[in-house]
Order: sequence, then structure tokens, then C-alpha cells
Amino acid sequence: QAVEPARRFTVPEEARKFVVPSPSEQLRRASERARPRFRIPLEARNAESADHVDKVIRMPWRPVDDASFERDRSVGDEASRRRAKRDAKRFGQMAASRLTEAALALQWDAASSFAPAARRRWLEAAAWDPSGSSGNDQGDHLVARDVLVGMALLYDALHGELSPRERSLVRERIIQRVDGFKREFLDGARMQRQPFNSHGWTAWASAAAAAALVAGEDARADALFLEIVPAFITSISPWGGAEGGYGNGTAYAVWDIAALILPLDVISQAIGIDLYGKPWLANVGRFLAYFLPPGAPAGSFGDGSEFRPERVGFWVLRALAQRTHDPVIAWAAGQAGPQSGGPASLILASMSAPLKEVALPPRTPNSKVLRDIGWVAMHSDLANKARVSVYFKSSPYGSHSHSHADQNSFVVHAGGRVLLTNSGYYDSYDSEHAREWYTTTRAHNAISFDGGKGQATRNRAAQGDIVAYRLGDDYAIAVGDATAAYMGQLTQAVRTLVYVRPGLIIVRDRLASETPRVWEWNFHADSRMKGDERSARIESGSQSLCVDLLHGPASRFEQRSDFAAPPRSKGKTADFPDQWHAAYVANERSLSSEFVVALRVGCRGEVPRIAREGTGWVVSAITDRGDRRVTLGANAVEVR
Repeated sequence: QAVEPARRFTVPEEARKFVVPSPSEQLRRASERARPRFRIPLEARNAESADHVDKVIRMPWRPVDDASFERDRSVGDEASRRRAKRDAKRFGQMAASRLTEAALALQWDAASSFAPAARRRWLEAAAWDPSGSSGNDQGDHLVARDVLVGMALLYDALHGELSPRERSLVRERIIQRVDGFKREFLDGARMQRQPFNSHGWTAWASAAAAAALVAGEDARADALFLEIVPAFITSISPWGGAEGGYGNGTAYAVWDIAALILPLDVISQAIGIDLYGKPWLANVGRFLAYFLPPGAPAGSFGDGSEFRPERVGFWVLRALAQRTHDPVIAWAAGQAGPQSGGPASLILASMSAPLKEVALPPRTPNSKVLRDIGWVAMHSDLANKARVSVYFKSSPYGSHSHSHADQNSFVVHAGGRVLLTNSGYYDSYDSEHAREWYTTTRAHNAISFDGGKGQATRNRAAQGDIVAYRLGDDYAIAVGDATAAYMGQLTQAVRTLVYVRPGLIIVRDRLASETPRVWEWNFHADSRMKGDERSARIESGSQSLCVDLLHGPASRFEQRSDFAAPPRSKGKTADFPDQWHAAYVANERSLSSEFVVALRVGCRGEVPRIAREGTGWVVSAITDRGDRRVTLGANAVEVR
């Protein structure tokens, strides 16, 4: 029998302790905790949260039965089926939200008159079939997850108001729903074997929270608790490591964290441990501070990255700041602006004193690399909402799930405007637009060839790698190797990106293939560009960006505004704003090629000069801070 070699490691004295009680002790603590097991602290029941509670009490509730979740998703054309599925999901999430909101509102004395209505709502939900469209077996995972949490919270909040028969009835429904998630995601160690399931980890958290709320009253509930909760507590996020990265995109980072906060709060209280002390949870707010910072006009990468940050929910930053007490996260939360979200989200976000606007801690770096996900953020001044931001990606997560075939791609923001964008729109997951354009390499600021061919889509093996990163006093350097992402079509695809603050970007691409290729250097904007075979100009409001082809194969400038397949909303072509897709396209095929491109934010100064030095290049530029010299060597980069 093969034996793994011994591994050595050192735990530093300053390491944060995360002590986990035994499974039996976890069950004992949850079972013996007084009702309600999840409590909003008295000091959090302030005027702000009371206002949200008042909205819950006054919010109308229409009767809901199993038929309400049903939409005929088996008839009609593809657009009709997608619309039916989307409508059923929207309705289910609304119904689940009403349950959670009612459970949270009941903790205020002022809501005592609301208890009979909440009880009727809860008994109505108890009648929903766990194996039907509101459950995990036939329904949408996200709807089933949220329904389970809402039902379990109401069970906890109304526990003393219910008869033994009513408690038994609803507890049985909750147990059935928890068991459904266990069978779907945990039996056979599925989460360990297939961890990169977009819904799996948040569903696991929700099932664990529900199990903690019904533990101690039923032998089956206790058995489920022991199977689900201890394993979840010691699990790690599949989407990032201790650095706090989230490799499935900025929009889904916010949405998934939003789904995790309430279950994590429930588990932490029920068992008496602080789950936010785990490294990923402690640091994921910093990921948002760098890759979705205050004032950002859009996200960085992945499905939904084009959405404005307020659409995906600022309340998550505030909730994380309150729970982690991290000064960088607190700065970002204080700068984020008006809170958005439903009443339950806003109640959770207000579970402590309102955040005051605080300064970014001194000596906080303006740039950050997260090697666990292969992302780099480079800012001219992180603390300034009018900053220039450059985001670069070469990720080990490939193009799986909500990630795109965009290894070695980058985007540029300045002054609250998008200058270089990820093109396309998230009309729905795996739509025709997504398959034919939105997730493809040519839709990003990346290298394609031979008429738009590129990296493999929806494939975790289509990976990139940040092979080098260096942060200087006023510059950052990132080198990504995306060769593997092209799945054998190329033998070299290495991009070096040098950002010199505040507004100079130098990009070098080294490309090779065993088959002669027509190379394409793609870039995208939200407005029509002015360009020729050597340079292009992009304008967005008062901001501008000049793209200068300093070196490359003899090329032509091409620009178009159509998509290979248009985005659609509600089954019809929607009024999505035009976007413009440009490329420097080589005139001749070649086995290898090299591009060196300068990008000047604000189009300041003259076009940088380039000169050959050995097997590399020297780029000389006049910037706002004087003359700069960037040496691009065979294996090293220097900035002076």
C-alpha cells in the first residue's frame, strides 16, 4: 500500500486560532440552546433596523400553494421554456424571502401583532411538497435553498407559539428538505469529488443552518446534523483559498456571500463558534475591496461583471465589515454608498451600530495579487473613487461555471467609467448569446486567432497561471501564462502587463503555434472607437484611453458593433446598449508573433517609443510623473 511522504509545516505563534468542538459537542450545544436559537442582538435592534421591520409587517402576502411554483417548463419553444423557468424561480425566491423576513421581524416587540400572520404564512409553507417545485429534487436549487432557510427560521422564531402537532408537522418537512440537499450534494462525498458546483457550498451551508435549528428534537434530525454540520464547519470555499479570493466572478462573489451570511450567523450562534474567523471568510471582504472597490463602474470578471456594483448589493460589504472587524473592509463598506437589497438583507446589514466612514489604513497597497484565483488588481489610488484601475486575470479555475474563456485578459476603468470592457451581457446562463459570444475569448481583451478562435469555454482545464508578480513604489507587473487555456492549439501564450501609475499600461504578448495563425489582439469599449493600423482612441464621458500598437505583425484595424448572437431578455431581443469590438488583425499567417501595446489613460503625452534590446524591448514614455523606461527582457521586467 502506497504511503504519502511525511509533510512538515510550522504554525506561527501569531496565527489565529480556530477551535472546533467535537461533533457530539456541537450537537449538544445546538440542542440545548434556548429558543430562538438565532437571535438578533438587542443592541442591533436600532431605529434603522426597526424601519426595515416595519416594511416587513406592512408588506402584503398572497396565498401560496404548490401550484404557485409551477410553470409549464416542458412546452413551447426554447424562449418560452426559459421564460417559464425564470418566472418560477423569481416567484419562488420572493416567497422564500417573505418567510425569512417574517422570522427576523418577529424578534422585535413591535412585531408581536404580526405573529398570527407569520404563523399562517409558515403553516402554508409547511404544506409545500419538499419533493415538488419548491424543493431540491424538481425545483431550482436556489429557491429550495432559500425556502429551507426561511422555514427553519420561522420554526425557530415561532417555536413557543406552536402546538406539539404543528411542530412535528413542520419539523418533518424541514427534515425532508435537509435530507434532499444531503442526498444531492453530500452523499458519496460528492462535494469532495465535485466541489466546483456553483450552488453546492451555499446549499450545504443552508442545510447545515436548518439542521442546527431542528436538532435535539428528533433522532433523524440529530443524525442529519452529525452528517452535515461538522463537515461544513471544517470545509473550505471551493472558489478561493486563505487569501479570500473568489474565482467564479465578482457578481457571483456578492450573490454567494449574500446567501451565506444568514446561515453562517445561525451556525455560529447555535454552536458558539465564530465562522468568520476562518481565513477565507475573514479575507473575502478584502477581495471585494480590491476587485469591486467603492466607485467602480462595473465588476472585474465572470458572469454579470458588467452589472453596476449597487445592483449586486452593497449590504454584503457592510455585513462582512461588522463580522470580521477588518479595517480595509470597513473602509470599503463605509464608502459604498446607499444600501440596496430586500428587508431581510438590510436587517442583517444593520445588526450593529451604523458604520462610520473611515479612512483606508495607512500603507495599504494600491495593488493586490490573489494567486489562489489568478487575479490581479492594480489601482492608481485605491482610496480615491476617481482612481484608474486595471484588472488582470490568468486563473487556475479556467472557464468553468460562471467563469469565461478570458485567461490573460484585462479591463481598464478610470474616473468611474469603463474604458476597456468585457463585452456582452449576462442575459441568462448558457444562453445562445453566452455560448456564441459572452463567454468566448474574442469577447474579451485577449488573444484570439483565425477569425475568433480562442480558449475552450465551460472547461476547468482551460487554465491560466500568474507566473510572476511584482509591486514597486509606483508600478505593478503581472505575467500570465494562458497556453493551457488554448487546449493544444497554441504552444505559447504569455502576456506581460506593466502598470505605471497613474495612467500608463504596457502589454507584451508572446505567441506561438505549430500551425500558422492569423493573430488577433482584441479590445472592447462601450462606444465607437477612432482607429487605424497603429493606434485607436476610446472615449467614455470625460475619460479617454489611447491604444498604441508599438510592435507587432503588419496588421489592420477592424471594428464592429454586432454580436455573433444577440443578447435576449424575456425571449426577445432587448434594448441592450451597443458595444464596439476592435482588433489588430495580422495580415499574414505566422507560426509565432509578438505584440507590444501601450495604453495611455487620458491619452496624455506622446506615443511611447520602442527600441529593441537583445531579445526584448525598451519602451520609453513621458508620463505625468516624468520620463519612464520599461525594459521587457526575455525573463525579466524592469521599470525605471
